[in-house]
Amino acid sequence: MKKMNLLIAILGMLAFASGAFGAEIGDIAWDQSNIETLRSFDKADVARFLESEVEKLAIDPLNFDENITTDDIQEFTWANLFGGPQYQLVLVSGPLGSSGENFLVIYTRNSAGKISEETIKGQAIHLEGWKSRPYIPKVIQDLNGDGKDELIIPVELGYNKGTKLPAIIWPQVYRLQNGKYVEASRDFAKFYDTQVLPELNSEIAGFRERAARELHNAPGAPLKDRMGKKVLDAAIITRDKILRVIGRDPEAGLKQAREWITGPDPDPVSALMVFHDMGDHEEDLQAAKRELHREVEADLKAAGISK
Repeated sequence: MKKMNLLIAILGMLAFASGAFGAEIGDIAWDQSNIETLRSFDKADVARFLESEVEKLAIDPLNFDENITTDDIQEFTWANLFGGPQYQLVLVSGPLGSSGENFLVIYTRNSAGKISEETIKGQAIHLEGWKSRPYIPKVIQDLNGDGKDELIIPVELGYNKGTKLPAIIWPQVYRLQNGKYVEASRDFAKFYDTQVLPELNSEIAGFRERAARELHNAPGAPLKDRMGKKVLDAAIITRDKILRVIGRDPEAGLKQAREWITGPDPDPVSALMVFHDMGDHEEDLQAAKRELHREVEADLKAAGISK
């Protein structure tokens, strides 16, 4: 009898395992009872599921065109974003071309099996964030402890293609509102104070210490670490952007941007980005453009090229 009971138990386990192994993503409920099975699916399973669903979806931001492959999926996870009984499939697309832009896509399946989606565009989104500069925290976090996850999305400030200025990437916060995620960075000052600004302030202080030592050793000489100076400017722009967004200092960066036009170490590209982002500073914006044109003309003249 014991052997018979053991055999029945083993057969039951095998049947369950076979059912789970043979299941498709669309065949089971996306809830806690199936979370282990859901997490056992790989990119090929997700691609196959999305390909079967793409015709039913109103939006196709990834341009899958019913030909979805694992290359379209950078990474994915199952997350209980809304704090309810259902889990969501959170997918990060691969970069679109060389720009680094990509999408975070949230797929939700209701109790009737209907799939809906929401997409958020960002700059090189990675679920675990960026560990190197500029530091970007991980994407999915419950920042205010209400049981519903916020999303941290890296976005680019300004357009600096063709310049020597590093990309200005800063983390925006999206919160859940009426079933959709909306940008709400201004409401999460504590997040920036604890997870972002300390890194930026440390980076800024570190460069300034190195620059002070360099100037002490060679008074009056230009800084050797020019790329480091560009990284410093990017960190300053990012910090000041955040201070403006959270309302701590609506004019953060204004004084520095003006110094980048009239000071001894001009950086009109950085000044342009700041004035453009702040808005309502047309006179300053035009002054930055004139300084940029002057620099371009000086570089052409130095290279023996006339306009």
